[in-house]
Amino acid sequence: GTGLPGVYASGRDQLTIKNCIIHTPSASDTYANISIRNSTRVLIQNNQIYGNVGGAGITSIAGHSTNATYANGTIITSNIIHDNNVDGIQIHGEYHTIENNSIYRNINTDWATTHPDGIQASYGTVDGIEGNNHVIIRNNLIYSHTQNVFIEGNSADKTASDFLIYNNIVYTEAGTVNGVDLDAIAIKGIVTKDVGGLGAIRIYNNTIGRHSNVPLYISAAAATTSVYMQNNLISNNFGGSV
Repeated sequence: GTGLPGVYASGRDQLTIKNCIIHTPSASDTYANISIRNSTRVLIQNNQIYGNVGGAGITSIAGHSTNATYANGTIITSNIIHDNNVDGIQIHGEYHTIENNSIYRNINTDWATTHPDGIQASYGTVDGIEGNNHVIIRNNLIYSHTQNVFIEGNSADKTASDFLIYNNIVYTEAGTVNGVDLDAIAIKGIVTKDVGGLGAIRIYNNTIGRHSNVPLYISAAAATTSVYMQNNLISNNFGGSV
């Protein structure tokens, strides 16, 4: 329906969205293609999610304190998420695993207003959860966004606001994509911001290439407890270094 997400759920347990094609071509649609709130044991697997001109690819808020583990949180795996207008995957909450996805070209000519990211972990309090706690981002192919990975944490409990980011391929294409000259705008690779505070950030074994701004941007002031970077391959960046 006009102005609605393709899939919406709230307050659910053991929700699976699998083997779907989710495509929202109407210019009036302003929600995420998949919008999940306040739910546990969510599996989003092997879907193709594309062409949403209004909202993000996925907004998911799950986990909660009862039996809080990665298995009881949200698992987003083996999806193809491309050519949406705002963000490939947007998460908020706790115990998220994002793995084995292809996330690309979620950008459009209104990029300066929307700042589309491949993966965005955003700060704020929604459904009683502040920021993001316990997030794994691994084995993804992510390319051609204003920021390919953008993460913010949780000021209430920085020790829980941990991110493990490893074995991803992150880069920017050359030329024009969806009406945007990617060589002419400032694009970052993996970005962490200490808005709200961050706990341990571990960035290992990623291949990060061809960004017009910086490949790794670590904003780690007093609100961040620790940052570990090891075995990353950074190549062909033409805007700056770490």
